[in-house]
Amino acid sequence: MLTFVSLFLGLITGVHPVEILVAEEVARVEIALDGTAVGTLTEGPWVLPCDFGALAPHELVAVGYDAHGQEVARTRQLINLPRGLTEAGGILEGGGDGSKGRGRIARITWQSLYDAQPRAITATLDGTPLPVGGGGQVTLPDHDPQQLHFLRAEVDFPSGLTAAAEVVFGGRYHDETHAELTALPVTATGRGKVPPATAMGGWFTVGDETLPVAAVEKGAGEIVIVADSGAAAGLEKLLKVVSKPSSAGLSKTSMSGGSLTAPPSPFAALDRSIRVRSFAPYPRVARRGEHTFELFPQAAADFATESWGLWAGLSRPDPSGTVQRLAEAVAVAGLASASRNHRRVVVLLVGETLGPDASTLQPAAVRRYLEELRVPLTVWTVEGKGGDTPWGPARAVTAKPQWTRAMIALSKVLDRQRVVWVEGNPLPHQVSLSPTVSRVALAGATLSGKPSAR
Repeated sequence: MLTFVSLFLGLITGVHPVEILVAEEVARVEIALDGTAVGTLTEGPWVLPCDFGALAPHELVAVGYDAHGQEVARTRQLINLPRGLTEAGGILEGGGDGSKGRGRIARITWQSLYDAQPRAITATLDGTPLPVGGGGQVTLPDHDPQQLHFLRAEVDFPSGLTAAAEVVFGGRYHDETHAELTALPVTATGRGKVPPATAMGGWFTVGDETLPVAAVEKGAGEIVIVADSGAAAGLEKLLKVVSKPSSAGLSKTSMSGGSLTAPPSPFAALDRSIRVRSFAPYPRVARRGEHTFELFPQAAADFATESWGLWAGLSRPDPSGTVQRLAEAVAVAGLASASRNHRRVVVLLVGETLGPDASTLQPAAVRRYLEELRVPLTVWTVEGKGGDTPWGPARAVTAKPQWTRAMIALSKVLDRQRVVWVEGNPLPHQVSLSPTVSRVALAGATLSGKPSAR
């Protein structure tokens, strides 16, 4: 009965027309942005201008009413928030003795616009990894049905896209629930530790509403790196010193009957649960139907040879000669990081001066946006002694020991993070932490670039 014709993908700011497609039963449409009325439409064309303001997460809602004033349709669209091209779901199937928590089976489902089959499916129950069989079948271990349990699955596709599914069951739920869950990364401060979900009653609120906590998990961590073009020369120099083998622990790979000494991975100091990705600050134009989008190429690295491919790509200039749009790339990196619902941090690499830039967004606006997404940002300089930059204080990583210490510091930052799953679908920046909570904070503040932040 009611749907958006205008699909706002990518980064949206300023005034844009909102077009609605309505059925004959709809006599009036009211449009609201973040709960504030934008306007009312009573006849075609069903188009209304909407000011989205500066870069920020938004919820756009359209409600349709019939001639008698009764609500007959409602539709919702998230703006400047993760919206994937893949989806995954999970259900608990019959079999076994559910009342005793024995022999239960879960099934993971998926779909993708780009891939027919996933590359890998991983699953955890209450943080413990489980094997995934053919067709996405997961055999659950024996468990206490009186306790709350959290099943999470992640589906990775060959295109690099990822989809996740969460199922909560047991405890106050007699069976599985598909109630919407929202992931909120939190971080332990000082010597504090993030407690289990059972100790978080009343911690999270939206206005006067308290959000029940369904689960807390550590899971994977992720570092997303963006390099300013002005850092290219410094990165090339740093590459040479970081790749110089030390006297201890050279790794060798057999090749054609001989051996090849591999340089140390630039990410060797990281915890093995942490993934690394990078975004190039040079946009590519893509079209989907009548819409045009700017996409920022990304690369992913685990801890094999790919890590060097990612590293080399950070310092490689754009072959087409395109001028970078650094602010947009950092914003997209934060958005992509938030979409995976992992522990996360974005690292911006800069040189002594920033490179030529065609960004339409300002660094301060992007920093605020990442904070609203609950994505921490840290700035490293590969030249000079560090100090203040338009992006915040920068930490110097011009030598191999500095790089290693900085990587260890990032590991510690992510080790203090946990992902809390709350019931409901609030926007991340709408959630507040109770003032009675100590030694735990919502993630998202810009990290200090000073060495004392270790």
